[in-house]
Amino acid sequence: AIPMKDQHIANHFSRADEMLFIDEQGQVKGRFANPALTEGCEGKKQLVSMILANGADRVIVRNIGQQLLSKLLSQQLSVFHAKNGRTA
Repeated sequence: AIPMKDQHIANHFSRADEMLFIDEQGQVKGRFANPALTEGCEGKKQLVSMILANGADRVIVRNIGQQLLSKLLSQQLSVFHAKNGRTA
């Protein structure tokens, strides 16, 4: 799962426009609007649920808050840090 803004990895996880889901071969499996943009704390819970419901086991982020990072890790998701916003 990759948080996206335009065609780049979003600078901040919970402020992404959408969540992109890809498989291990880089094929797009889905794109969904980020519920955290409009729903606040409840939206962040929905975002984690959406990631899990789509079968993701890895998340790529640029920046993420400590609490949300903790929630992802507690769900046994691997979280990777991207140094730039390129998706290739």
